[in-house]
Amino acid sequence: MKVFYKRFFKVLLFVIIFQTCLFSQPQNNAWKWGHNYSPAIRYLVSKICFNNDILTAGEGSLLYKINSGVFGNLNEGPQIEVIDMTYDPIYNDILVVVSENSDKTGKFYLLSVSSNGAVNLLDVYKEPIYSVTVDKNTTVLGGKGKVKTSTDRKKFADYESSELDEYKAIIKEANQLNYLVFGNSKKGNENGIRTTSDFKNYQTPSFGWFLAVSFDMAERYHPVPNLGLTKSIQDSSIFALGYQAATYSYLVCRSTDNGNSWDSVFAAPQYVTMNALSVGSGSNVIVGGNGFSGGELYYTKDGGDTWTKGYSSTGYLYSVTHVSADSAYAFGEKGLILLTTDGGENWTKISRDNPDVSVINFPSPSIGYAAGLGGSGYNMLTVYKSTDAGDSWQATYVDSSFSPSNAFLYSVFFTDDMTGFIAGSKFIRTTDG
Repeated sequence: MKVFYKRFFKVLLFVIIFQTCLFSQPQNNAWKWGHNYSPAIRYLVSKICFNNDILTAGEGSLLYKINSGVFGNLNEGPQIEVIDMTYDPIYNDILVVVSENSDKTGKFYLLSVSSNGAVNLLDVYKEPIYSVTVDKNTTVLGGKGKVKTSTDRKKFADYESSELDEYKAIIKEANQLNYLVFGNSKKGNENGIRTTSDFKNYQTPSFGWFLAVSFDMAERYHPVPNLGLTKSIQDSSIFALGYQAATYSYLVCRSTDNGNSWDSVFAAPQYVTMNALSVGSGSNVIVGGNGFSGGELYYTKDGGDTWTKGYSSTGYLYSVTHVSADSAYAFGEKGLILLTTDGGENWTKISRDNPDVSVINFPSPSIGYAAGLGGSGYNMLTVYKSTDAGDSWQATYVDSSFSPSNAFLYSVFFTDDMTGFIAGSKFIRTTDG
């Protein structure tokens, strides 16, 4: 009996440690491996890289290609949160910054993901890292109170400043000597926009009473024949998101002189937190945010002079990425993916909300199990099994009384093809697959 309990708790520990991330949606009672959306995950970050494939990620260990499913498993556990990622043309891979916990506490990791999805851990940090960018052969990390730079992605030099206490985004604009730095000022109601060439001396562009909190630049990657991908940044206007303390409102800011001066071109409705911005061309811009009732998207087609509301949703929105001047994707909670082909005026939902399936485990290349909670009150446990490497899935077990009052599901873990465990508000074992 002691041996049984010892083994039992060992397996339980493995179940908790190796709990996996979210998986794809059902279609006609079947499941497809690598489908183009995933349930119950907040898509917080999206970029265009690797032959114009859009990568998106947020909560959990997986990076997704929108058109071909899972791109890479970061192998850092299901509770991590992807903070930022960028393409590195020198190494032809993606640099990804992740937080150890979804509440951005604990350690931060710098990872590289190659074109075949292989993940390599480059460094670990105890202090927060908010952004990553690559300028020629220099990797630049923006963090809490300091900037880190490296020319070999191994040894990083630290630069601290009396100007900013958080570096949210750092961009080297095309054909310019200076970096544009965005963050939070240490001087109260002073704006958080700076220019610098060496991260030692900073200039403060004039922009009145402005506190910069989150930014995205007009940057896109496009393929060049025989040369791979080239980063292009708009040479005309630069757009940024920020917060104006005097009016308690989020602003869209525009600069037409490489960041030396800025003007406010759009103020979001009060109580709407703006957190997403993407530029398809110098004149087409889309911004998104969240209010009390859900997400909202606004667009301009004249470079920021006039703005129109293009979409509202009960689901929260976190990221927007253009694929051309007129076409863009928006990403949000519960696997929400939206597409516009007319500059943001009309949006089509191309994903389906389905929080039911949230954990998956493959004990062998061909045998896989997925499980989740659904039904009335989300207390019905359903387990799906695949015997063909995820090409098709069949429900093999249903428990309608998993825990009616407080159902929750942590993980599914199999020690071999036939023996597995499910941990949650119940602990269930199977020995026959």
